[in-house]
This record gives sequence, C-alpha cells and structure tokens, in this order.
Amino acid sequence: MSQKMTVRLPSYDTTGFAGPGARLTTYYISAIKPDNGRATLECRPLVLVFAPVCPLEVRDILLQPPNRMTDSSISPSQPAGLSRALDNFLTRHRIGVWRVVVTFVLASLVFGHSRWDGTWVSPLLLTLGMLGVSLATVGRLWCALYISGRKNNTLVTSGPYSLCRHPLYVCNLLGIIGLGAMTESLAVTAVLALAFALMYPAVIRTEDRFLASAFPEFAEYARRTPAFFPRLSLYRGESTWTVHVSSFQRNIADSVWFLGLSVVVESFDLFHDAGVLRAVVTLA
Repeated sequence: MSQKMTVRLPSYDTTGFAGPGARLTTYYISAIKPDNGRATLECRPLVLVFAPVCPLEVRDILLQPPNRMTDSSISPSQPAGLSRALDNFLTRHRIGVWRVVVTFVLASLVFGHSRWDGTWVSPLLLTLGMLGVSLATVGRLWCALYISGRKNNTLVTSGPYSLCRHPLYVCNLLGIIGLGAMTESLAVTAVLALAFALMYPAVIRTEDRFLASAFPEFAEYARRTPAFFPRLSLYRGESTWTVHVSSFQRNIADSVWFLGLSVVVESFDLFHDAGVLRAVVTLA
C-alpha cells in the first residue's frame, strides 16, 4: 500500500512590486511512496492574501516551481530520501528566502526605531555587531585564500577547512548576527538567526552529499572534522600555498559585502537622526 507524507513549506510570490494584495503562497510538498520503491513529490499551492510593510520587490522563492519531482532513493525501507528531497528544495530556494528576510529587515530600518536608543544596550549591540561583521569579513577572506580556483576540483582540508567542513557558513552566521545587532534590535537579530537556522543545515547536508560523491577521501575528512562548529585543536596550516589570483580577486568582492551592508545599516540610523526618515514602530 502506498504511503503518503505531507510537509508544509512557505514561499512568497508577487507579480510585481509587493503591496496590498500581493500573494503569500504556501506550498505543500506531498511525498507519495508506492510499493515499487519510487517516490513522487508534488507541489500544491495554497494562496493567501497579505499586505507587506514596504514597497519592495519580493520575487518568488520558486524561481522555477516544479509541479512534479521524482527521487528514486525514497522508498518505504529508506525514509531518509524524503529528507534529502527537502534538503535539495531548501538549498535550491534559499536565495528567495533571504530576499523575503531582507525585505523585512529593510522595512524595520525604514519604519522602525530601537527601544534601546539612549541606553547602555545600544552601544553594546553596535560594538558586538561591528565585531561580528569584522570577523565574518576576515574569515571569508581567509577561506577564499584557500579555495580560490580549487572549489570544485580539489577537496581542501587545511587552513580554515581543518577546523570545520563549512567555515564559510560559520562566517556567514557571524556576519548575519553582526548585521542584526547593528540594527540595535534583538527582534531583527532573532529573525536573521532563525532564517539561517532554517536554511543552512539543509544546505550543509546537500553539499556534504555532493562532496562525498565527488571526492572518495571526503568520508575520512568528515569522520575527523566537524561540519559546522570549529574545533581549534584540529587546526592544520600550510607553509606554502598557491593562489589562483583571478579567482581570489573575484572572491574578495564576495568576502567584503558584509562591510558594505554594515554601512547601509548605519546610514538608516543617520537618516532617522537627521529627520529624513520617521519611525512609526518601536523595535525590541
């Protein structure tokens, strides 16, 4: 007899600029597992109506929304296949999720005012935010130094990649929390951290499966190296290292964008102080 499991995944869909009447679409992913061991995933949208806070374009998370997907690895004796399918789904559409989150953050910056202004919490959050952004930038540059020109053809296991398997994502978390703290809002920081926690475990598992299929030595590397939380005792550097210069130069831009975003965040605070923007909401 066929088995059926349903998982609710949210996505956002607009036909232009988000405003009153834009659509919030919730996709129900149904995994039907017949006796022949082959599963079918179906997306069924439930359309609701909502009115966003600010007139910013939020593109559909499902850039190419599939009606049907199949995964032969899903079978009654191997339920992990459903987890793999969902991991692939979340990995594929993480950019869209972040667009929605960024829209929320921008709305908070434009219309929000921190309740911590004028208290000791405000400079503390700003300092912690700057520290997080700085560590994220330096860490991403360090990672770029090791993987530039090697990302898809070599399994890098030294430098930052000796501490954990996904140091770039550790840096991303530091930068995301840092940017949240620089808004001087614990609520905004929590939303950013929650979005990261929702999306990136799936991204990490998906990348691990790719690396395991591409590099036979990955199994041993994964056995001794944690996926996310760095273990300092494992550090192993290199006395010499050849860098692909053109690739590294491209990665520099990817590494410093947290600094640019921190300037944007602080500029909104200056606009509020100058009276250019007027807050209508108090942010916790």
